[in-house]
Amino acid sequence: MKSLSYKRIYKSQEYLATLGTIEYRSLFGSYSLTVDDTVFAMVSDGELYLRACEQSAQ
Repeated sequence: MKSLSYKRIYKSQEYLATLGTIEYRSLFGSYSLTVDDTVFAMVSDGELYLRACEQSAQ
């Protein structure tokens, strides 16, 4: 499953490059994606989960 997560991370870095430098680190058996030290997504078992806030929910 790690290879699926790495593929998703690399594709996310490619697609979201306009946001800035997308970095990733291991976190609780998954990977967090950050821009400017702000976590905005998680990758687990090859799936991308975006972080939401109240403002984006409306």
